[in-house]
Amino acid sequence: FIEDIALERLKQINGVSEVTLISAKTWLISSNGSKDIRADLFRFAVDNGLTIITLQQKSRQLEEIFQTLTKQN
Repeated sequence: FIEDIALERLKQINGVSEVTLISAKTWLISSNGSKDIRADLFRFAVDNGLTIITLQQKSRQLEEIFQTLTKQN
């Protein structure tokens, strides 16, 4: 239940395009690329009594983007 609330609140952060719950304490947060959302994520964590253990930035490679765009449904 708490994960659902946090998930919905994370989605409201300006610049966040998608939030996926990976496990009870792990989220995959995607940015729309319009701004650096790290400061907002840290502020969210502090405001909600959460501790960020790791924060990793993953950029999509051109090949991955091409495969996503050309994938047949």
